[in-house]
Amino acid sequence: MPHRQTTAEAQRRLEAHRRWWRAYLAPLEGATIKSAGLQMLPDDDTLEEWPVLIVKTVDGARLEITVSRDAEGNGPGFLFGLPMPNITDEPRPRVVG
Repeated sequence: MPHRQTTAEAQRRLEAHRRWWRAYLAPLEGATIKSAGLQMLPDDDTLEEWPVLIVKTVDGARLEITVSRDAEGNGPGFLFGLPMPNITDEPRPRVVG
């Protein structure tokens, strides 16, 4: 018979998940985006360009943040929440939702 998670176990796992994400994202709090652009990754033979943000953290560290579709880096990702540029002669990404 498969083990069933109790509500308390599920809550502990959820809290651990949230703690990890808060710690992971913490360096971005108060950081400044210094530049944004696209780059091809050196070992990527698909010729896809990845969104990259250059960020300066509050303690002065420089971070290069690459936007990926998932944690394994299986392709470039999309940033939701930005206004769409009004450029009619360029193909735009398909946004679901």
